Amino acid sequence: MKIMLIAPPILKDQHDATSYLTLPPIGYGGVENVMYALIQGLLHFKHEITVLGAPGSRSMNGVEIIRDARTPSEIRQWVLKNAKGFDCIHDHACGLVFNTEHLADIKDLPYLATHHQTGRSPYPRNTVYLSYAQRAQAGDLLAPIIRIPVMSNDYLFAEKKEEYFLYLGRLSEWKGVYEAAALCKALNKKLVVAGPAWEIDYFNKIKADYSETIEYVGSVSGLKRLEMLAKAKGVFVLSRFSQGPWGDHWCEPGSTVVSEACASGTTVISSTNGCLAELVVPEVGFQLTEKEISDLDISKIKGAFPEPAKVRAYAEKNWGYLLITQEYINLYGKYENK
Repeated sequence: MKIMLIAPPILKDQHDATSYLTLPPIGYGGVENVMYALIQGLLHFKHEITVLGAPGSRSMNGVEIIRDARTPSEIRQWVLKNAKGFDCIHDHACGLVFNTEHLADIKDLPYLATHHQTGRSPYPRNTVYLSYAQRAQAGDLLAPIIRIPVMSNDYLFAEKKEEYFLYLGRLSEWKGVYEAAALCKALNKKLVVAGPAWEIDYFNKIKADYSETIEYVGSVSGLKRLEMLAKAKGVFVLSRFSQGPWGDHWCEPGSTVVSEACASGTTVISSTNGCLAELVVPEVGFQLTEKEISDLDISKIKGAFPEPAKVRAYAEKNWGYLLITQEYINLYGKYENK
């Protein structure tokens, strides 16, 4: 099949009109990580791929990257002009290109979309969700669920862990970085914090209260990122039941970092928010209740962790990129041009 993939056309630097997030992303880019794994799976199964929304991406064999359509309007016009040449259009752009106002434009096209956010789907039709919790919050109870894929071979694996914990992601209140720092202080362990600090007041609060506990390393990429994931004793994913960035209470939708940590053989320590209640099973880590988090109850964290090899094996069996890609291909077959 000929598949069109639409990425969210997002700038890393709002003052640089050429700094689009790329596939694969350099540093931060959860949606882009998901799309890159899907692209590799589609290439494995011999499909042809065209990508819009990530014009700064480097060339990949078997992938055409459209570089001259950059804004949502330009991308939308390109899609509508060229749609008949594709068997399926797979939108990951979070409603930036096609949203509920564009149903008339795409009602006859072979279109589906993956929802990467919280709240109701912004897409016109055929939404795919990352978790049962995300789908329930969106109120779309019959739509398909496909988990976030992971490419285990793209990650380092370390059987022996070092004595630090890791937070990897955007430094935002709804992500629970402050709570992770508090727990690490109670454990007398270092928390390495990696990711963009766009909410400056929140970041300054963490630094003020836990300056001796955290080590902030900024946004990381490449080998450094892989080594941090593989060598960490555990990765904290303490998503909060609080106001999120899109006007809804935060419901962790799919959590790329869970699959990445597990592919590295690293234990996940999570809250029960959203998809985390579904993903963080005993084979890969443990969940902390809200009371355990607020009471700084570290009894679980001081106990035995899952064996790294078993953590990685669980990720490969349940979220391997070829398995997840095949689930999408099955959906493409329902919507493709006949």
